[in-house]
Amino acid sequence: MRWVVLAAGVVAVACLVQAGRLRRVALAGVAAAVLVGLAAPAAYAVTTAATAHSGSIPSVGTSANAMGGGAAASGATKGAAATRTGGSSTTGGAAAADAGGALPGGGMGGGMGGATSAELTALLSGTTSTWSAAVSSAQSAAGLELASGTAVMSTGGWSGSDAAVTPAQFQAAVANGEIHYYIGGGPGESSDGTSAQIAAWVAANYPATTVGGQTVYDLTA
Repeated sequence: MRWVVLAAGVVAVACLVQAGRLRRVALAGVAAAVLVGLAAPAAYAVTTAATAHSGSIPSVGTSANAMGGGAAASGATKGAAATRTGGSSTTGGAAAADAGGALPGGGMGGGMGGATSAELTALLSGTTSTWSAAVSSAQSAAGLELASGTAVMSTGGWSGSDAAVTPAQFQAAVANGEIHYYIGGGPGESSDGTSAQIAAWVAANYPATTVGGQTVYDLTA
């Protein structure tokens, strides 16, 4: 687009300089100026809308290279291919890996979002509770929700450090049978916040198993 914008810009300036002499030249200059102003935003809008996105931070534009797109997405694609034989995937690659396809660009993958796997996805998909599972951060929850098609609770908000759910609220939800599993190991569990308190309570009261490389607690046991 840079050359299109440059060429149209030169035409627009030339026409506007001569606008006082010919009406048609003035109209051509205005049209070229409008093209210059709209070309790049239009390219960004069309490209963004036409590109499949994954991960928790979608990027926009003609080159998906922000926080996980572009070259990073290429690396994630290799990870997705390995998933089809190994069984685990980063959050951003879960859907593409399970579908057997390559990861598209345009979003942050699983660097901050935890991991999913075919086994864990199947486990969550088989639940009927309000939340199939709870995790410490929304970044972890996002990938699990997309992969399993179920609702996953985030106890610590975006990064696991927010007091999104208090221990009392979590314990009440567990007592009411609203949360089936808790998946450990997410961001926020090592802090002094409420998500860490919830994780400690779960570990002290429920048995832990390993599902697809993830520590899972059955809150109905």
